[in-house]
Amino acid sequence: MDVLDRSIGKLCLALVSLACALLFGMMLVICVDVFLRNVAVPGMPRGFALASDLSESAIYLMTLLVAPYLLRSGRHIRIDLLLHMVPARIGWLMELLAACAMLVCCLAIVWYGFIVTARSAGSNAMLIKTVVYPEWWILVPLPCVFVLLSLEAIFRLRSLIDGPRQPRNEQVSVS
Repeated sequence: MDVLDRSIGKLCLALVSLACALLFGMMLVICVDVFLRNVAVPGMPRGFALASDLSESAIYLMTLLVAPYLLRSGRHIRIDLLLHMVPARIGWLMELLAACAMLVCCLAIVWYGFIVTARSAGSNAMLIKTVVYPEWWILVPLPCVFVLLSLEAIFRLRSLIDGPRQPRNEQVSVS
């Protein structure tokens, strides 16, 4: 299990690096679009027609790609005020229940994501924007990332069960 945990950690870092590359690429595309809209370049169109569609897809992908890393490193959105107001054992139990709920929700999204992606691929649905491409291309990352989030939920459950009976101290907002 520890080998899998370390491997998933490396994969999460690689996905964050990919998200950073997408952000850099999106920045370049937007700069080119703004430049072409404001400076008349002979033989070039006014603006970059793909800029909006590429940025839209990049934002979606960046959000998915960084989610497992944020969960793993404790940098996700977390409302922990109540966890630290109740006795430590009750706070731990609340975290345990939240981790179980997270695992169930992630697995449900994996299941639904695979179904929707398969149906989209089977129906040959296309996204028609500036560029036309199969809809499943944009859907396939969703269940894949939620598999990673499910594994992170399992790792979280393991650390809660093996660790002290108190809430986790990760990026806490209250002392």
